[in-house]
Amino acid sequence: MTRSTETAKQFPHLRERLDTAEYAAAPDNSFDFGLQVLLDGFEARLAADRTESAR
Repeated sequence: MTRSTETAKQFPHLRERLDTAEYAAAPDNSFDFGLQVLLDGFEARLAADRTESAR
């Protein structure tokens, strides 16, 4: 949490979020989940681009 607070000082919106109960109550795997969602989105986008290029 200390590292998050130090990093958030640079970003006003993130700093505001740190003060909410939702941030403190985030599950331990929320980073992993968020990263997986981003990677899945990239994978889907690349697949769609490949399909369009093949036409």
